[in-house]
Amino acid sequence: MTKKLNITDEKFPLTELNLDMNQFELPNVWRADFSKAKINHEAEYINGQRHDLENISSIVVPAFDDTVLTALEKMNVSVSSLKNTEIEFIGDFINIEKQIEQEKNVKIKLNKPQIRLKNEVVNKKSAKRGEDKIWYPVIAINSVKMVAEGFQLVADE
Repeated sequence: MTKKLNITDEKFPLTELNLDMNQFELPNVWRADFSKAKINHEAEYINGQRHDLENISSIVVPAFDDTVLTALEKMNVSVSSLKNTEIEFIGDFINIEKQIEQEKNVKIKLNKPQIRLKNEVVNKKSAKRGEDKIWYPVIAINSVKMVAEGFQLVADE
């Protein structure tokens, strides 16, 4: 997404800014596990409470560098402790939902990949409001995420 921002705006949507892809070593082919996908829905807030809508906003799928995964599997090394990369798909939902239904673990190439800053809940703080103790999340930007508009299947060799 190449949306132009006004430099005089007081607030920038930092999580929508794309970082320079050349700063990162990225695999060309990923192995994505669609059986573990998380579907995120658009939401609206009514009286401070979140209500999910039917529209999908993104689908997050865990994936691994296929070259690394294939090499480890050939050496009979366990890959269970290997750290995955979560890919956030912001389009092509019909194709992704087909893979989810089939619980596929497939090789893919990303369409229009981007690197963005990632919001994470890093802590929960409490505060007293009258007699009640309430908890609220502390959100920080302390990592990056892989975002793509879709994918293409890659045939096994």
